[in-house]
Amino acid sequence: MAILFSQLADITGGDLEQFHLDQPLSHLQIDSRKWSITSDAVFLAIKGIKHDGHDFIEIAYESGIRQFIINKGFKFDPVVLEKCNVLAVPDTLKALQVITAYHRDQFNLKVIAINGSNGKTIVKEWLSQILSRNFKVVKSPKSFNSRIGVPL
Repeated sequence: MAILFSQLADITGGDLEQFHLDQPLSHLQIDSRKWSITSDAVFLAIKGIKHDGHDFIEIAYESGIRQFIINKGFKFDPVVLEKCNVLAVPDTLKALQVITAYHRDQFNLKVIAINGSNGKTIVKEWLSQILSRNFKVVKSPKSFNSRIGVPL
């Protein structure tokens, strides 16, 4: 059940600023140091306290990314992003969360959330081992327990 890039405007409330080729999404990229380069990867330019993902758009393009989600108001050069899909949204972090929630809702899965100050990752691993004896279990591969990590 892949989400097509053309669907993202409706899912996120964003605007297609540039559209070249409709492709499914299989990888959501936010970190220019860890590329998963496929034709169906999309780079979300998330602006944080210390870094602004918009500063890495050209690096993403040079690395092979051809689908981008940017914040509204960011002026990109259509020549630099030639033959790319570009979606402008009010908030790229919120868009990441909405896209992944939409994707998760396509499946009939129970969600278990673990919170607290310490021990979340080990409890997640233990629960996974126990529950996988009787159920199909999907879990995060690492300790992703932040506003960005949970969607990823």
